Amino acid sequence: HPGGCWGGWGGPAGGGVCGPPPGPPPHHASDPATSRVRWTEIISVGAEAAHVYTECARIWNPIHTDIAVARAAGLSAPILHGTATLALAVSRVVAHDFAGDPTRVRRIAARFTGMVPMPSEIVVRGLGRDAGVTAFDVVTPEGQPLLRAGRLTA
Repeated sequence: HPGGCWGGWGGPAGGGVCGPPPGPPPHHASDPATSRVRWTEIISVGAEAAHVYTECARIWNPIHTDIAVARAAGLSAPILHGTATLALAVSRVVAHDFAGDPTRVRRIAARFTGMVPMPSEIVVRGLGRDAGVTAFDVVTPEGQPLLRAGRLTA
């Protein structure tokens, strides 16, 4: 299966560790602990969100900011960066389940499964909690998955 880099961009030279994911997620889709929704929060994603994220994160890819490029790629509109979607979700999980204290988070993981057009809304859902791991996912208001197998480890 595909690998990736964790802890930094660009592999070991950038401070990351590359290779296969560090083991399976502690929760699986069939696990009742992750299928139980404990809380939800709707987040409005404004039309300018990707422009702001592009400048702050220094990730310049026109599919996120230029409608002509997005349409040439077969999309109806620019899409939000996957990492911006993850950041929005993590901020809500930290607020709900970590008493607003991001220093308690030791590891973040999720699978990107959908695209977020702008403007739109996303729904962050807090799922099961077990042994220092909090599960979450992100869906559209219609329930289509955007991020799955999300987990924050304390």
